[in-house]
Amino acid sequence: MYHEYISASSCSSQQSIATESECKRLPLPCQVNEIMWVLQATFHAIVVRQVVSWHFIHGAGDSAQLWRLQLEQLQSEYQVYAIDLPGHGQRPDTLAVEATVQDYAQATHQVIKDELHLNRPIIVGHSLGGAIALTMAFEYGWEPGGLILISTGARIRVHPNLLEAARTAPEQARLQLVGLSVAKTTAPSVTQSVVKEQIQPAPNILYRDLMACNTFDCST
Repeated sequence: MYHEYISASSCSSQQSIATESECKRLPLPCQVNEIMWVLQATFHAIVVRQVVSWHFIHGAGDSAQLWRLQLEQLQSEYQVYAIDLPGHGQRPDTLAVEATVQDYAQATHQVIKDELHLNRPIIVGHSLGGAIALTMAFEYGWEPGGLILISTGARIRVHPNLLEAARTAPEQARLQLVGLSVAKTTAPSVTQSVVKEQIQPAPNILYRDLMACNTFDCST
C-alpha cells in the first residue's frame, strides 16, 4: 500500500540553484525557506532546509511503483515514502465514483497523519499527485514542509479525446498516457518496461483520475 525506506543518517540542508531575487514567491500557507524554479520541461520545485521526510504521490492511473528509482536513490540520506492512492496499486478504493482532487487530498492527508505519522514532510507530486500536493498545502496550512511539483499546475485540463478514451477504452488510454510521458528519443524497451511495471487499476479509475484533473483549479 505504500513503500517505506528509512535511513538512520541525519538529513542535510538543501541548497537552491536560484537566488532569492530570482525566485517567484507563491501564496502558499506552508512555510518554505527557499523556492527553486528549474526551467526544464514542466518541473517546478519548492525546497526547504533541514528535510525530515519525503512523501511521493503518483499521478493518474499509476501507483507507488512509479517512484521506485527515486526511493532507491534517496533512501541512504532521507526518510522517503510513496503511497498508492485509493483504488490504485494495492490500496482498496474508498472514494466515490466521481472523486475530486480534494477527496484524494483528504485521503492522502489521513495516510500521512494516521498511518505514517509524518511531521511536516516534503510532498512530491506528479500530475494528479501535484494537484493533490497543492490542495494539501492550501487545506492543511503548515503541515506540509514543502512541495515539489512535477508536470502539474494550479489548473489542469485534459484533452477531450483522452477523457473519452479513458471512459470507453481505459487500457488504450493508459498506453497513450505512457507514450506521452516519454521522449520520442527514448528506447522502446524503456516504454515497454514502464507499461510492464505499472499496476493496472480498475477500469473506472483512470477516467475518475483524469476527470479530477480536468476539474481541478486552484488558480483563483
